[in-house]
Amino acid sequence: PRPTQKHDQGSQMNNLTLSLAALGAGLLAASGVLSPKAEAASQDTARRAIEEVVVTARRREETAQSVPIPITVMSADDLRSRGALNMRDLERMTPNLSLENSGVAKSTAQVFLRGIGQINWGPAQDPKVGIYLDGVYLARPQGGVFDLMDVERVEVLRGPQGTLFGRNTTAGLVHVITKRPGDQFEAQLQGLAGENGQLGAGLSLNVPIADSWAGRFSLQHRESDGYVENRFDGKDWMDENAQNARGSLLWTPSDQFEALLSIDYQRVRELSTLATCRFVGADDGSDAGGLDGLAVLGGFFPDVRDTCKADRPYKGYQRDPNPDSKIDAWGYSLTAEWDITERLSLTSITAYRDIEEVNGSWGLTGDSPAGDILSVQQRNSEPSEYTQFSQEFRLHGSAFDDRVAWIGGLYYFTEDGQANFDVPLFEGWVPPDCVANPLQLPCFPAPGGGVLGDFVLLLQTFNSNFQLYDATNESWAIFGEVTYDITDAWSVTAGIRYTEDDRELSLLQELLSGAPALGYVCPDGSAPLNRTCSRSGDFSETTPRIILNYQVNDDFMVYAGWSKGYSSGGFNQNPRLQDYEPEVSKNWELGFKSNLLEDRVKLNMSAFLNTYENQQLSVARIIDNQNVVAILNAQEATLYGIEAEALALLGNWTFTLAVGTTDGKYEKFEVLDTLLGPPPELEETTVRRDLTDNEIVLGSPYTASLAAGYQHQLSRGGSLDVNVGWSHRGRQYNDLDKLSTTRQDAYGLMDARLTWNLASQQTSVSLVGNNLLDEEYFSWATGAPGDVRNGYFWGPPRRVRLEFRHEFQP
Repeated sequence: PRPTQKHDQGSQMNNLTLSLAALGAGLLAASGVLSPKAEAASQDTARRAIEEVVVTARRREETAQSVPIPITVMSADDLRSRGALNMRDLERMTPNLSLENSGVAKSTAQVFLRGIGQINWGPAQDPKVGIYLDGVYLARPQGGVFDLMDVERVEVLRGPQGTLFGRNTTAGLVHVITKRPGDQFEAQLQGLAGENGQLGAGLSLNVPIADSWAGRFSLQHRESDGYVENRFDGKDWMDENAQNARGSLLWTPSDQFEALLSIDYQRVRELSTLATCRFVGADDGSDAGGLDGLAVLGGFFPDVRDTCKADRPYKGYQRDPNPDSKIDAWGYSLTAEWDITERLSLTSITAYRDIEEVNGSWGLTGDSPAGDILSVQQRNSEPSEYTQFSQEFRLHGSAFDDRVAWIGGLYYFTEDGQANFDVPLFEGWVPPDCVANPLQLPCFPAPGGGVLGDFVLLLQTFNSNFQLYDATNESWAIFGEVTYDITDAWSVTAGIRYTEDDRELSLLQELLSGAPALGYVCPDGSAPLNRTCSRSGDFSETTPRIILNYQVNDDFMVYAGWSKGYSSGGFNQNPRLQDYEPEVSKNWELGFKSNLLEDRVKLNMSAFLNTYENQQLSVARIIDNQNVVAILNAQEATLYGIEAEALALLGNWTFTLAVGTTDGKYEKFEVLDTLLGPPPELEETTVRRDLTDNEIVLGSPYTASLAAGYQHQLSRGGSLDVNVGWSHRGRQYNDLDKLSTTRQDAYGLMDARLTWNLASQQTSVSLVGNNLLDEEYFSWATGAPGDVRNGYFWGPPRRVRLEFRHEFQP
């Protein structure tokens, strides 16, 4: 990692706040909202107007500028202009969004919004930022980093979503809406090729079948070489190899009824993620604790140290036997809409999803030719499997000459997840022959008899486990919301949702040899039944929302709102199965939306204040002298920030801006660690860590995205389109203790696209580049106080490619 630099975060936020306020005031004055008369526009400037975008943020069709909530909308053209290929690319265009693949799981989404999200992706915890596909909640983040194929638009809603959308989320949601079947024939062929083995091809086809039937079908393949070299076997991990297919069939027997059946499939065959190592301890291991300290006793700590020191960015060392990252995910949904009367409609969404996943290696640091300290692997042939089913009914309508719009409904959801892991300790370590080599450290006498190497051998033999987690989650909710236009200018929205969650988590644990795990006792003190312990619990919450908005004129609207979000409690995925309480967020929002300069400029701004109770965090803690990661509750926390988005059409130029800040601290947060004294007594001591007043550091404190596009018309027809974008992220810590060794300094990524649209308007050829300045940055890092090694999972380097698109006309 590059040397860290000190940042005056408070000063940065104040300066950014003043700049945003000045920008907003200036543009409002120019629009005539704050001044009596707008400046006359130049007569020779080309007149282009920003098109209205229809969204479903409140489960009904409205224009984005009329919805009084903070929302980012990206059309298919927007995504294409920024060179976006998959879900990860959304973070480059959205304020306060971080969307990465998990550092230890290649196709698993790790999403943070306004500083809130989660690292843990097991079946025992719900995401804090929901991902939806065509109105269907995707419960598991596995397979969540999918390609953006045949997409109509993407909507990112910021703030708690605890009223209208499927499962409650405390930070927001990302909704991907694909293109629907239409009544006109369409066919599109696309392909790409580029450096680092980039290859791809796709086909989309829309076919009117009969007067009341239409179908749409899409296929896509994409691959590229890996960019992190495993020094053990010379293979490049972190590659890409994915196939996607989607089909939808629309039936419209009358003007009052339609049914849409959609089926999608995702197949991924890639190599796992791989971290690189940085050594931060004493060369002799005198400051090594936990498992590293036992490696000292085993005599192979110098090999681990030297292997770690030999790592470089994009070069790591991993000996795990199964490097595969596989996803087989498919799902279907049936959406039916019935207009019962002119003012009353019924919607039903029935959905099922099945995911099979193999995450062969977590790619952690700590391997060496002489032995591995700790690995998390999936060596057997049984994949982890996750299934879900949901049913939603919504009744919506209007009354009083459309001054009242209302919606109410019922939602049911159930899922079952089975995840399996191998957790070997000191794999590959062979104790020395103490008769022939009595002076080796593992052969020194140990307290209580035997030699020091016996401790390592005992852990290797009796603490290397196979674990199988089985989680069952069931939820139901009833919800409703009403919007009332008090006058032509004033409107109020009030909604409420009641949710109940039933959860159960079971753990089967045994030694890798197949023998029973020694000392494995259920949390209530009983012996495991068939080597399995279980816990269950019920949780419920009521989550209201209220919004007041005022339409100053046709081009300017202000709004203020309060909402509550909820994330169910649950149980930790460790042998103790500790429980954690539900997370509740309460959010105040104040903002405005505006169209300026005769619809050639759009400016939206919002400020938020969010208080959290029992925020669920994956925290590095010490249990019995071992560093572990557990889900704990931070009792009280406060977050606040500002977001701004702007779009300007000036002649042949297009400019976009998206800026966000997030700040806050924990008002009350205590963590308990347990330490064991020296053998043979192993006396347990509890240590209390007070993290109160710590800065909330997960996620970047500020994000900024700037883009400029220019279209040049060619004399013989056709055009050249140039788009250049820059996304910037502030410094980011990867742990609550704000370790300087795992801090990612502020960085920026440049993307660009040059497109030649042929005169036929059917064919285009593009040259596309991402991370053009070849910035080295890591998306996640591992480390805790006292660690002698840190791990870094690096983001993709520079990639340049050619893209080809052709649209067939009937």
